Order: sequence, then structure tokens, then C-alpha cells
Amino acid sequence: NNSACYTSRAESHPTNPTTTIATTTSWVSLTITEGKNRQVRRMTAAVGHPTLRLVRVRIGRIALDRMMVGEVRAFDSSDV
Repeated sequence: NNSACYTSRAESHPTNPTTTIATTTSWVSLTITEGKNRQVRRMTAAVGHPTLRLVRVRIGRIALDRMMVGEVRAFDSSDV
């Protein structure tokens, strides 16, 4: 927006336009049984809270704990 912004004291010259950015952060826990492509991001954006970071903590009964990106872990039949 390029419109001028005036201060509350009604000064005779316009001030620079200002932007206020909210810096609050919230964590939300969601459980979905079948995920579609970008489903969580679309759901949170639809209610006005875009997803900034998405962390998968488990797949089914298998907890991912602190696995790093690209890390591979062997499972046995009791895990699946």
C-alpha cells in the first residue's frame, strides 16, 4: 500500500507507511488417518493460521523419535 500514513497528532507532513507483524507462535497437534498432499497446510491456512513448520512424529504405531532427514531405520515384523 503506497498511501500516506498520518500520526495521531495530525502533523502537517505524512509519515512513512507502517506494517505491524504479529510474532506469536502456536503449536498444534493434529492426528489424521489418511493424509492427502499438503492437507495439513491447507487446513491451517483455511482458518487463518498458515503452517510455518510441519513435524511428523509418527507413522501409524511407529514413533519417529529424533530421526534426522534422510536417516534410515530397520524395522522387524513386530514394528509393522
